Amino acid sequence: MSRISQSALGRHLGVTQQAISKAVKAGRITTGADGKLDLDEALAQWAGELRAPRDGPGDGTTLQAAHLRKETALAELAELKAQVMRGDLLDRLEIESLWFALVRTLRDRMLGIPDRLAVLLAAETDEHTVRVMLDAEIRESLTVVADSMTEEGEG
Repeated sequence: MSRISQSALGRHLGVTQQAISKAVKAGRITTGADGKLDLDEALAQWAGELRAPRDGPGDGTTLQAAHLRKETALAELAELKAQVMRGDLLDRLEIESLWFALVRTLRDRMLGIPDRLAVLLAAETDEHTVRVMLDAEIRESLTVVADSMTEEGEG
């Protein structure tokens, strides 16, 4: 059991003697009758001090916890930027715009089928021929949409 002064504990922890004194006055670190600190006990109490929320302004978090959150957020931001640069992550607004254009093109092509085939189908009496004509027009419309999607994705 090693007994040390408040300033020695501050040097050991890399903090000011005033920070240690403040923790002692607040009862977060206890001293012996001689005013000295038990090193192991003081270290454990200081570690608990870092983890425990403090009363006061803000949301009750310590400076160390806020710093950790900041560093975590910066690391996550750097990872997101790296994913964008690698092409693993895409811009949501760009994808929404491309999707809207694709669906609009699909809708327009499909709704145009009756106008494109009405005259041809009206003159046709063979059911098989009508089916083949409808199938071909639907496939053509879907091919046009797929091609436009490929062109949009490359551009």
